[in-house]
Amino acid sequence: MEQVFDTNHAAVGAFFYGREKELEFYQRELFTPASRGLSRYFSVTGMKRIGKTSLFRELCRRFRAAKNPNVIVLEASLDKVNGFWPFWIQGVLKPLFAARGFAEMLSQLEEEDAQLLGECRAYFLDPNHWRPLFEGDIVQDMVARNYLERLFPVLYDAGKYVILIIDEFDKAEKVFGKQEENFGWFRGLLQDNMGLSVVTLSRRSIRFIEKNCFGGSTFDGIFSKRGLFGYSNSEIDAYFMLLKEHGLALEEEKQREIWYYCGRSPFYLAIMGQALLQDPMASAESVAGQFVDSFEAVLSSLKEEKLLNAMLQMFVGPRYRMSEADVQRLAAMGYCMKRATLDYGLAGGCEYADYYAPEQTGEYLTVCGYFIDYLREAHRTEADAIWPMLTATEQKLRKIIEEEYRKLYPGVWKEKLEEMLLNGVKGDLYTAFLREHDKIYQKAGENQQKSVGNSILNVVNLKTLSFLIRDQWGAFCKYFSCSCPEFVNDMDTLYEARNPITHSNGELLTPADISAVETICTRFAAWIDCAGAEKS
Repeated sequence: MEQVFDTNHAAVGAFFYGREKELEFYQRELFTPASRGLSRYFSVTGMKRIGKTSLFRELCRRFRAAKNPNVIVLEASLDKVNGFWPFWIQGVLKPLFAARGFAEMLSQLEEEDAQLLGECRAYFLDPNHWRPLFEGDIVQDMVARNYLERLFPVLYDAGKYVILIIDEFDKAEKVFGKQEENFGWFRGLLQDNMGLSVVTLSRRSIRFIEKNCFGGSTFDGIFSKRGLFGYSNSEIDAYFMLLKEHGLALEEEKQREIWYYCGRSPFYLAIMGQALLQDPMASAESVAGQFVDSFEAVLSSLKEEKLLNAMLQMFVGPRYRMSEADVQRLAAMGYCMKRATLDYGLAGGCEYADYYAPEQTGEYLTVCGYFIDYLREAHRTEADAIWPMLTATEQKLRKIIEEEYRKLYPGVWKEKLEEMLLNGVKGDLYTAFLREHDKIYQKAGENQQKSVGNSILNVVNLKTLSFLIRDQWGAFCKYFSCSCPEFVNDMDTLYEARNPITHSNGELLTPADISAVETICTRFAAWIDCAGAEKS
């Protein structure tokens, strides 16, 4: 089977597709100015495996292919680098001195500049100098920094400019050490605007890194911030067309499954596409099992950055007393993106609407539906703790539905509920969600199992609970001192508060929204408890 997607390395060349908007932006705002000697600084953030490295490797490949003799492009990474000078010598300077045309350039410089560059190269390429630098020798450190500070201005005067791409910048602490002056010194090296352009690629913002690793600095201030999100709808169209060109024409039902499990993630789409090309009969769900490690890495980062609760509120709900600053931080780091920002300047302004249900698209988007459900299931306790009163009300509603459906359909009540709610749609969201819930349920203790239950009621939303009660109002009216239409209106209010999509086109829940929900919850709890007391 021909390899159409590279799932083990950054996607470049024949494996790269899409990202036309980003390619055009960085060519215009970074590579073109840099070729004229203008320094540019970008901090690019985004979720793990969203395509940051692939994008810039492809940009560098194309730029080199265009043969720009005055610009040297260096691609470095902080991964597996342990120390300030190991990074500069191994990651930057050795590749710089080995770059095509560097040696010939020395003969074209004035004698003083050529001598300085020659000394600089000889110094940094001499292994005898490395150990003192690596061990923190103060004198050699001053000598090396002096050489480095003079290097780029001389190159600039000679009409040679450098673009430095630094990947895995999240690991800056291991490279720069816990010294604020290292970041400050690096800023000083950059702010002279001497033909050195720098791009950092990371999951976290430079501001977060310098605050938590270095106690704060001003390095962040010189960078333009850019978030990288997933594919647009046109790029997803191109993905399905690519599969078709290689003999895999998918029915809409299969495409919907892929959309749910992969969403806009280039990485997940690549894994799914290659797996289906190898085995067209493979289920999307089984392939998506490979994404769990990636999800866990994202959740680990969210915990570390104290943003997990905010992510739960944004995409699981409710958006209750939520910090707007946290929303901005989530967007800045690429965990979610504002749709209006993504669509800005695009014809039609709908490239990031839901691929199959545009009317359900919220203001903020994250990578895929499967990730949202994994987030919900893995952190149900934290989500429930956001608004305990609302959670307690949901639990009471589920309990009375189970009780009454046991009476209505003895012995088959679970099957009856699934028949009503799944409606025979293969691959329905509830099916996968129920399966995940069952795994967790089986690991729980006996008391917890009794209190939680294990049926499709555990994985449906408030709107569905409302439907189930309304459908059998004759059996449930005894629990509510109101009419059926009044009950439905109240349930819609609770649903709108619980479901973040309904509030993602405007502000967070207002004090009036909160008050209305808490009034309904108090009323429902009193009615249900009263009905239970009368029955006993």
